[in-house]
Amino acid sequence: MTPVGRALNTVALLLPLLLSSCGSDQPDTDAGASESKSEQSGENQDRAPGFKLKDLNGESVEFADYEGKLLLVDFWATWCGPCRRSIPHLVSLYQEYHEQGFEVVGISLDRSGPQRVRDFAEKMSIPYKIALGSREDAESWNTGPSIPVAFLVDRSGTIVNKFIGYQRKSVLDEEIRKYL
Repeated sequence: MTPVGRALNTVALLLPLLLSSCGSDQPDTDAGASESKSEQSGENQDRAPGFKLKDLNGESVEFADYEGKLLLVDFWATWCGPCRRSIPHLVSLYQEYHEQGFEVVGISLDRSGPQRVRDFAEKMSIPYKIALGSREDAESWNTGPSIPVAFLVDRSGTIVNKFIGYQRKSVLDEEIRKYL
């Protein structure tokens, strides 16, 4: 195969992923609503690296606060279209399964400060904890170059699934129910 042919094949394989997630420097856009992939950890299950961050009010949010819970850690930003489309799914799942020990922590990678994120969270009626994170926090979780990326962490602190890009609610729901 020619170099051009290989390049076209690579672009064709990566295009769905690129269209369903936001790169760290992308502007506010809704482009790309296709679904991306989830990665089952399977035999390569890893312990979650944890976090110690500040929430929108400057209060400490720590991974240890969620010990014994099924936790979805969502890396996102207000300017990311696929992230914004995911929020209603996360709100609905949180409301449906919270009483059964399911928690969500949204880690915002916005650089514009807590007020913008706070305004967005209020507008979207987000009931779960939002923490302010950094690129370094995302890298410690091995998110890769794009968001949204979410990790499902079981009650023992093991990452059992990684969701890259926008996910349909039914995909998330099916995985959450496996671990409740």
